[in-house]
Amino acid sequence: GTGLTPLHYACRGGRKMAICVITLIEHGADGGCVAKGAGTTPLDEAEDPAIKHALLTSLINRLDLHNTKTPEADSRAALHCAAALGDVERIKALLKSSFLTDIDATDGLARTALHWACHFTMMSAVDILLANGSSPDARASPKIDALWNPVCLWDYRKRDEPKNDGTRGGASLLADGRLIGPSPMDLLGKENSARVFARAVCDLALGRRDEENRDFVGVAARALAAEGRAAKEAERLAQEGAPCAEKELEEVAFKEPKEPE
Repeated sequence: GTGLTPLHYACRGGRKMAICVITLIEHGADGGCVAKGAGTTPLDEAEDPAIKHALLTSLINRLDLHNTKTPEADSRAALHCAAALGDVERIKALLKSSFLTDIDATDGLARTALHWACHFTMMSAVDILLANGSSPDARASPKIDALWNPVCLWDYRKRDEPKNDGTRGGASLLADGRLIGPSPMDLLGKENSARVFARAVCDLALGRRDEENRDFVGVAARALAAEGRAAKEAERLAQEGAPCAEKELEEVAFKEPKEPE
């Protein structure tokens, strides 16, 4: 009654089930099959990297041998798996495949390969996908809120009101009240400085930064320093009970510190 297939259950079993995953794929199991209702794929169940590798390798082998009745579905599932693992070489190979007709092919929850890469902060994968035309604005289904919300950073322009614990709520709302899920850029983790580096890479890949500025680490470090200055200023204003204007914080954040005399 769950709609899960044997491949879903095999992927859920951890690395000891890798041989089962390989065997099922070799005998025709659909690597991108969608569970009815939940909309999840075997990749959702594959928490162990060994299972992800087994799933990816089996799908690519089947494509190479032309031993599949659903080459487009296998290519999409393989690309999503490679993106989740950050396997750039296999992503490049799949992008050259004649079976993959759309880099933003979606699964049962409307996720693209870029969603998977951003969710796991696989920045090399994000970079190559963006460079090859993947859309940073594609919206996944609101249903993934139940799967991925703990590490999501919802689009600040459309996110809903904070919950009592200070965290943001679930899926965002459009002006007409319709639910929308996150874009790939919304899925970059928010609780660590890695997101600053991640944003720098995304901006560079999308051509938003100066083309001559290739110093990823420098860009990230400056952005992190700016973020730190804004946080300290917000804390100071809060202690004084003063209003905290976003524009003022931005001015403080990007004000270069004075060099010591």
